[in-house]
Amino acid sequence: MQTEATWCDIHKTKAQNDANRPAAESRNSMMERQRGDIASFLQARVLAQPKTSAFAALVEYGFTRENDGDFFKITDHSAWHVLMTFNSDGTVATATLQ
Repeated sequence: MQTEATWCDIHKTKAQNDANRPAAESRNSMMERQRGDIASFLQARVLAQPKTSAFAALVEYGFTRENDGDFFKITDHSAWHVLMTFNSDGTVATATLQ
């Protein structure tokens, strides 16, 4: 029996059920995965880095610079925006993903 709330059929494999999942649910799952990947990237390559290094890393990752500390990236399924603040020594203090 298939339940519309979970889109799960107990007589099918997980792969078969995943293939029948509504597109919106799959898109949300993909966006959350992308958000996690970008957040990890920001933590590893942007935070506490000098501005020039952080900017170069963001461009290498596919972001486009809008303004100083303001970068965006558009993918097939979403648009991402990173806003940064800087310490007095020019290193990245925060990198907020929107």
